[in-house]
Amino acid sequence: MKHRFIYCLLFLILLLASCGHDTNKVIVNSTVKDPEKTLPSGSSPHSPLEPAEYKGMNYLDVESLLQQAGFEKILLSPIEDIDSNSDIQDGTVELVQINNSDDYTSKTEFDKDDTVTVVYHNIPKIQAPLSSDDAGPRPYMETGKMFFEAGFKDVETDEVYDLAAGEAGYAILTAGGNLIEKDAQLPFDSSISVIGHYPVSEYPVTVSIDFVSNLIFSKYDVVVSLDGNKLGKLPHGEDAVYNLSLPAGNYSLVFTSAKDSNVVGTADLSVNSGTQTEYKISCYSKEISVKNTMFVQDLTEGKIMMPFNDWHYLRKDVKSVENELKSLGLQHVKTEATNDFYWPQDRINSVVKVEIGQKTEFKHDDLFDASASVTVYYHTANFAFKESLIHVTEKDTFEIPYTLTSGDSVDALEFEIDHPDVLKRNADGTYTALIPGEATVTAYCGGDQYSECKVEVAEIIVPVEKLVFPSDDLNVSVGKVFKPEYRIVPENANYTEIRAEISTDLIEITDDLAFYANEAGNSVISFYQEDRLLGSLNVHAVFYEIEDLVMEETADELFIGDTLILKYTLFPEEATNKGVTVASSNSEIAEVEFDERGASEVKVTGKTAGEADITILLPNGNAYTHTVTVKEVEPEEIILTMVDANQRVEVGLQIQTSVSWKPDNT
Repeated sequence: MKHRFIYCLLFLILLLASCGHDTNKVIVNSTVKDPEKTLPSGSSPHSPLEPAEYKGMNYLDVESLLQQAGFEKILLSPIEDIDSNSDIQDGTVELVQINNSDDYTSKTEFDKDDTVTVVYHNIPKIQAPLSSDDAGPRPYMETGKMFFEAGFKDVETDEVYDLAAGEAGYAILTAGGNLIEKDAQLPFDSSISVIGHYPVSEYPVTVSIDFVSNLIFSKYDVVVSLDGNKLGKLPHGEDAVYNLSLPAGNYSLVFTSAKDSNVVGTADLSVNSGTQTEYKISCYSKEISVKNTMFVQDLTEGKIMMPFNDWHYLRKDVKSVENELKSLGLQHVKTEATNDFYWPQDRINSVVKVEIGQKTEFKHDDLFDASASVTVYYHTANFAFKESLIHVTEKDTFEIPYTLTSGDSVDALEFEIDHPDVLKRNADGTYTALIPGEATVTAYCGGDQYSECKVEVAEIIVPVEKLVFPSDDLNVSVGKVFKPEYRIVPENANYTEIRAEISTDLIEITDDLAFYANEAGNSVISFYQEDRLLGSLNVHAVFYEIEDLVMEETADELFIGDTLILKYTLFPEEATNKGVTVASSNSEIAEVEFDERGASEVKVTGKTAGEADITILLPNGNAYTHTVTVKEVEPEEIILTMVDANQRVEVGLQIQTSVSWKPDNT
């Protein structure tokens, strides 16, 4: 068995290589002494570094420094605490104690035989359940499972069909590319590889050639080849039979003129079991005609021969296995999710079992009906969000609690967010709220929806901290509505509900934090948000007596229903309408509206035709009068309309008309 010799030779080479490069050496509670004295006789050694400076160094480097300093009793004490989640490197020093204490400095004197303990982090070692020799004859998948269950996390299995027909299969087991010795202790994160090697099945194939002879023209010999390999040369007109042994597959049979390589004929040959086939060839000047006159195979119609055993499909992606089985010709392939796994912590969507015709254990070359029922069972996680609705605030980074009972990694799931402008999922599995709104997170695996959670994102509540006024004092006129100017701190505050309190009755609140000065005097307006004082403003209200009033030029005529605005200006300009009254001499003709807190204007509305005097009376007794004339609105157009303009009128018959006019207020 030639491959066995090669395998043994490979084993010896790798064994020698591993012996020459022992990278996994661990020294536990061992004493290491430097054979050469580094200090003069009678000298006292000192710690080469301060205690805190040792942390994070490699333990071998620390050991070397201590030996050079003159310490002769050095104990290496590993802590096997590095796991798959650790970011600490193997051999990293945690602390260095001298005489069981780390309370020393680089100036402290010691004796050379004082005990120095170097405590460092170490990757735990696990005993290999099998050696490479013992694993050879075992099924490769079972070997891989043994290593996984022993605690090794990085275990890969695969199979290759690379042996000659009839040879016995075997597995090659390695750790980090090296063969494993008996009772070997290996780091838990060692890369374990188990490759199963199996023979390629070959089938007997008989190819018969019926060579038709020509009498005169196109009489030449023919070279027969199969996939580029020459089978033989046929003299013109002579028949031949080739007995072959071929693996399953598709082949190309080529017939070429011995005189002209451009003159050819071809035929396809498909092999998936024992095959007998016959071809009839005829020579022509520009081609060779090939006809298949017989084709018989052991594999009857409607049968499928399995190219692999059942192990081949385990732990592979369910979609790829489904497509692979369908490509073989199996007509009824379905998939079914299960929380089971072939190995503990199998990947989500990995196949745990293939059932063909109620058979879950099958071998390479087993036959099944193409119509057999096929079920591919695959591992799926039992995942669910713990909450269906959670509330957060924009800019928050948070987690959505979930359950995952099958021991899977959540990284194997897919998460979809329907409003990515509102919410995003981070690389570490947390979420960040971007803007106020709603978003739903849905967990998928292999296209299956597992669970969803709605996230409502509220706006960040930023209260007002204080109000900043241009000045702490504000002068206003009595009778004036005023609204103090201020700046909100911080500028991005969005909770801006503010209330005001006034120290006196001289000022009253109108609306929207506007105020009206009723009387002269001093007041303090204090602004609050809830119970927090934001700022205060000193208001000084002064009454300015009106000295003069100047009417603006205004029309003195208006129509019934129309409105006329009488505007005026007060002097001094600080004066307000406080105490000003307005009256109409006849409110049935002209009606007036006046607001002493408003602008300096009077609104006059025409009611009926006639004249009326509009009088503005100042607090000092001065009066100003404006006479207005209210006129009827004359029609600009009168429209007479009959019900039917073409109606025939007879004596004694009443007819109806309608009248309208413009403008409407005539």
